[in-house]
Parts: sequence; structure tokens; C-alpha cells
Amino acid sequence: MPQIAQDSRLKTILSSGAKDAAALQQQLGVSQPTLSRIIQRNRHQVVTLGKARATLYALTRPMAELGHSIPIYQVQPSGDVRKYGTLSALANRQYYWQPTEERGQLYNHLPWFIENLRPEGFLGRAFARRCQALNLPDRLNDWSDQHLLLALALGGSDMPGNLIVGETALAAYLGNQGEPTISMKSIDRETRYPQLADEAMAGDPPGSSAGGEQPKFCIRIDNEAPHQVLVKFTPPVHTIEGQRWADLLVCEHLALQTITEAGHPAAQSQLFFFGTRAFLEVQRFDRIGNIGRKGITHLGILEDEFSGESRDRWHLSALRLNSAELITTDDVEDICWLEAFGRLIANTDRHFGNISFFTDALPFRLCPAYDMLPMHYRPATSGELIDRPYDLPTPDAKLFPYWADATLWAIKFWSNVTSDPRVSVGFQNIAQQQLEQLTEKNTTGPRLLS
Repeated sequence: MPQIAQDSRLKTILSSGAKDAAALQQQLGVSQPTLSRIIQRNRHQVVTLGKARATLYALTRPMAELGHSIPIYQVQPSGDVRKYGTLSALANRQYYWQPTEERGQLYNHLPWFIENLRPEGFLGRAFARRCQALNLPDRLNDWSDQHLLLALALGGSDMPGNLIVGETALAAYLGNQGEPTISMKSIDRETRYPQLADEAMAGDPPGSSAGGEQPKFCIRIDNEAPHQVLVKFTPPVHTIEGQRWADLLVCEHLALQTITEAGHPAAQSQLFFFGTRAFLEVQRFDRIGNIGRKGITHLGILEDEFSGESRDRWHLSALRLNSAELITTDDVEDICWLEAFGRLIANTDRHFGNISFFTDALPFRLCPAYDMLPMHYRPATSGELIDRPYDLPTPDAKLFPYWADATLWAIKFWSNVTSDPRVSVGFQNIAQQQLEQLTEKNTTGPRLLS
């Protein structure tokens, strides 16, 4: 077969995905020495991946100005940076991940730890707007893997977690000396928070793209112990919608305190009323001090990558991940308790992005709880309040051992809501109804005896 025909045939074969030497020899009908010569002739388009028996050959897939090979960096808790590995884009939407210190791996999709960086929610949409010069689709849902990598590599120096994609984003991080976009003294909150909220709602959100739909911004508080925070805020509280969201932010603050008192990890929070808005400041657990970072991912990413099951319930997913030795039994128990508590306080928004894990080592460890509040009572998208009754759920069998304890703490939570002066009278009445219903069921319902 002429060389031109051999070269064309090789690329056709590799267009369906990476192959090992044996498969290429068989499909090309050539010997190992001849295959080596063909590979060498096409070295600008065909890459050799892995070593020894694990060696693969693949057709590269250049991605605009990024090329086909992208370095990935990892910010340490100190703020220093090390190269984490190299991501290669291949034909047929495959990727090859070559860590700096471990064996490489072929993926038929974007690796989970990169997919984990996909922007979402309120600040994700803000990140997309900041990337408008890249001519990417306006809607995040329309972003392809290539769109994501381009945005991360050219504008993603301050994403959640501790990874930085590409040299341009790394240069931006180093050029800023690791500093977040905005920092302030705690005494400046009262004037700056309302300004930042107005900017966010005007379409110029500051800070990095942490997920979630609730309007928010990210900053660093420069006190004696600097720390980075995520700040949620409400519409003006003189509106019906704004008052309800203020009630819910108070509830979230109280829920996080209750979880901590119950002996489970929860994010630290502070509540403020400045100007016409309420603000809930939650300490970020993926940031350390001035510039340090920690790797995180959420339950949905782990479920999709390592289990492959549908996203059903937190506790069922946790049990599957524990069976795969990816998370600890202690963390499974915490997740079971959190799911029980969430159901008992009317948190109907228990999606898989609301449980996260630190990814610095295996097994992955559970992050502090966050986004725990009675979302059953959130305003409709129209801004109207539709306060449907919330019927207490029946526990799943796997949750039954945690139900009684979670019920006692849910009673304490609702009791705190009824007596908190920051909560409106209308929502205090709702809390009182929930408290009475929960107390009655706890008194009369069956219990699991040990």
C-alpha cells in the first residue's frame, strides 16, 4: 500500500477513537516496524499516549487557539501552584488525561474533574457574560465541551475548587498574585454589600462563579484572619418576594447553626440587613486564607462518573459511593442525617449539587453542609407566594435510624424560627404550624427501637 494510502487509512481508523498497536496492525495489515514508521510520518496529527503495554495512538483534535493539549494546574492550600497534568483532546470526542505523577487515563467524555468546573446558576451566567468576547453561546446549556475549555482557559482563573485550566488562566492568577476579584474590611460591609448587590442585579456580578440560582457575589474579608465568603442577597425586603427570601435566608442561617449544634459539619454563616436587602454571608470551604484553595466536587459529578445510576436520593448515592470505597461510612451517616433533616424542615431542593466533597485524597471527605433551608416556601418564579401545606414525609427504610434524632433537631429549628425577631410574622405562623405538626407526629408516631 502506498504511503499516502497508509497515512489516510491510519487517520480514518483513528477518527473513531484511540487504538493500541495490535488493533492498528490488524486493521492496516502491517508489521510493528512498519506501523512505527507510519506513526512517525504522521506525528504532527497522531499522538502516542501512555507507556509500554498501555500505549495508545490517537488522532488529535485541535480546539481553536488552545491546540489539542492543555496543561492543568492545581492551586495548593498555601496559594502556590503545581502542574497537575495534561489534558489532550482526541478524535471522536475522547480525552486523554496524563497526571504529573500517575498513569494516564482515556476518557470517552470530558474528565469529571474538568466537567466539575462547568459554570452554572446565577454566577455561572455572569461568567458567561464576561466571556462574550470569545463568541460563545449566550446560554450555558448550549456550551459544548470545547466552549467550556475555551472559557476556562482564557477566563477561568478563579473557578470553584483548586484547578486552573491552561497557561493564560494561570498567568492571570499569578498576575493577580492569587488575589480574588474583590476584598474589603468587615467594617465596609454595610456600604459595599448593597453596592455589590446592585451591580450583580445590573448584570455586572463581581467575584468567581460558584454555582446556584440565588443571587450572590463572592469576596474576601480582610480581617486579622482573612477568609473568602459567598454572599447571598434578597430583593428589597419591602416587597412580598423580598420579605419571603429574607425569611428564607434567616432560616438557612438558623439551619446551619442547628446542623452544627447537632454535631454535623456545616458552613459558618452570618446574617445582615443593609439598606433594603438581607444578606447571608457563608464562609467558603474551597478557599483558605488569602489565596489558598482546596479541591471540591459535588455528589452529582461523582454519581455520574463512578456510579452511573440515576440521581435519585442523597443517601442512596452515598451508599453506592461508599461501596466503591470513594467515601467513608462516617460521611454516609452524615449524609443520611442531612437528608432526613432536610426533608423534615421542608427543604424540597435537595439536588445533587448541594452535597460536596473535598477531592485532595481518597476517600473523598464530606464538605460542610450548605444550602439547607425550607425551599418549599420559596416564592414562585413570578414573585408570588403560593404557600401550599407541607405534609411531613415518611422516612425511607435506610433513613429510619436517623429519623428520630433528625426530628428532634428539626423541632428545635422550627422553634428557633418561630421566636426569631428577624422573621416576619407571616412566616413565623408557618413555622408554628410546622412545629406543631412535627411535634405531634414525633409524639404519636412509631419509633425504631434499638
